[in-house]
Amino acid sequence: MERTTTVRIDEQGRLYVPKPVREALGIEGESRNIEITIRVED
Repeated sequence: MERTTTVRIDEQGRLYVPKPVREALGIEGESRNIEITIRVED
């Protein structure tokens, strides 16, 4: 399954996947491994 969203990475390198995206992926409230592809936008 694949979903696309845009998120910010904080100054410590952390990112937050919003709840609606986690729900759409079926992983809300679960510990899961996910694959992330990163493209830097200006």
